[in-house]
Amino acid sequence: MPALVIALAACAEHRPYRTSTAPVDVSGPLSDARVQAAIQSTSIERYDGYSIAVIEFDDQGRFWDRRQFAAMSAEIIRQARADEDSGVGMVVFVHGWRHDATVCDKSLACFRELIRRVVADQRRGSPRPHRVVGIYVAWRGYASYRWPFELLSFVESKKCGDPNRRRRYAGAPLRSRCVPA
Repeated sequence: MPALVIALAACAEHRPYRTSTAPVDVSGPLSDARVQAAIQSTSIERYDGYSIAVIEFDDQGRFWDRRQFAAMSAEIIRQARADEDSGVGMVVFVHGWRHDATVCDKSLACFRELIRRVVADQRRGSPRPHRVVGIYVAWRGYASYRWPFELLSFVESKKCGDPNRRRRYAGAPLRSRCVPA
């Protein structure tokens, strides 16, 4: 019984992280807990010279919230209208296994840094740098955030991709993420 309680407590929730589409202007470092709190639920992060749009998908490849895509599209249009002559550059990144859309996810942090550097390089080398929108495509790369259960997330995700097995796992706590919406 204690093992079951520990296993259930280790599960990552089956829900989107980014539940708001209201853009947030980020002016401080992400090491600041207040900045993290401000952007943890938004799908649009605005920085000086660029934006990051987070689009989340479930294990079946369906949008968690289509409003995230609409917000991303609106952000691209907003950036394009801000300076119609320079255009908008878009960089798309899809993270790998054991990553997700949490604010401090290592892949997302590295993606932000990449976009920041792209913008800095453009500013140094171009009289009219493009505005940039980074599009971070996220999915539930974890079934759990606790060792050793995190190592099982690959097995769980693999099983979720098999349409013949999805319904078989509908009642099990760790497998409920496999149920089609």
